[in-house]
Amino acid sequence: MNNDNSSNDKEPDIKNVTGHVTITNVKGNSNTTNVSVSGDIKVEKNLVSNLDPEFQKSLADFTEVLKKEFEGRTATAEQITSLNNRINELAKEFEGIKKGQEIVDEDKKDDIKSKLRNLADALLALAPDVAEKIAQVTPLAPFSTAIGKGVEYLSDLIKRKLPK
Repeated sequence: MNNDNSSNDKEPDIKNVTGHVTITNVKGNSNTTNVSVSGDIKVEKNLVSNLDPEFQKSLADFTEVLKKEFEGRTATAEQITSLNNRINELAKEFEGIKKGQEIVDEDKKDDIKSKLRNLADALLALAPDVAEKIAQVTPLAPFSTAIGKGVEYLSDLIKRKLPK
């Protein structure tokens, strides 16, 4: 490896990224390193196993839609980590919740709404056009109905934040 700062031969310094990472377009320091998006969107397996099958399927469908929409795109490792963290935080909130069960604890509902807003923000930060497509489908409908919101709660959040 050569010490010239303009060299593309440098090894990137990527921290806190799990799973398969495809490095592309390495330029500058590690803060500008891009990684493949579609292969890295996932829910932690230990979280999924603690969820009701309906929520497991919903998250699997959601991540598959994201992978399809993000195929061939790149983003910073921080953006991928942020998106995955938001998905995992949402999953954690649903441990022990059963299909069709409506959450009555208002604080928990508020936490879940916050997690859904954070997820919408992460999607919009990564790719507004993909977020708009996600808003047209409702793979996370069981999550919205559990807090007494319509199936399009996440979609509405995204639509309200899209640039006009």
